[in-house]
Amino acid sequence: MLGRFELLFSLLVPWIIAGVVYPLLRRRKHRKLPPGSYASKNAKARTDEEAPGTRWSRLGVKFTYGVENTMQLVVVVLCIFNLWSAVPWFIALDLPIWLNWLGIFGLWFQYAWQIATLAYNVNFIDAKEPMKPQHVLATGGPYRLVRHPMYINYVVVTFFVFFATGIWVVLFAALGWVGLIRQAEAEEEALEKRFGKIYTTYAARTGRFFPRLRHQRGSALLERVTKTST
Repeated sequence: MLGRFELLFSLLVPWIIAGVVYPLLRRRKHRKLPPGSYASKNAKARTDEEAPGTRWSRLGVKFTYGVENTMQLVVVVLCIFNLWSAVPWFIALDLPIWLNWLGIFGLWFQYAWQIATLAYNVNFIDAKEPMKPQHVLATGGPYRLVRHPMYINYVVVTFFVFFATGIWVVLFAALGWVGLIRQAEAEEEALEKRFGKIYTTYAARTGRFFPRLRHQRGSALLERVTKTST
């Protein structure tokens, strides 16, 4: 098991970096669209649309995200007050050190992945919010590989937090994965209605949560469809 200062440093540094980068990304939104962005020109889009998905699917997203972040916050507080060594063995398992560091490196990577996701999706919004009339479809960066990079991020973080800390309670976040799947399906239905052939072509070349091995042909097709639609 990692020591108090190793965990504190490993968890706090990414938080501090994210706390600086995230506001900068929000200020940058809509100033210049990143590569792979396609703005909706659907004049019939209503401003009073309901958010995609159901109350339960959105709750699943919130539950998964909430459990993961709560567990990380608990670990940070325990380390700050020098209580980490007093955590009972049946709450924090004594995993091998190499597995702890695998979890730490995984957490660092997911923060970089999350920053890239926000950088390429200029209108990334909470699951409970409806799409804006001038919604922008992101197909670059992480979205070039998968259609829901943030949701797959929530899944892998569950394991990374467990590996890094040994706290098995975080695995309860898996209860919300069903909601993630249903929410992703609902968002895809909404995007297909909004963007039509642009989105169906994009979806045909990418995986929902995992990259497809052969998507180059679809990438070229998406570029042609986008050019003919603009």
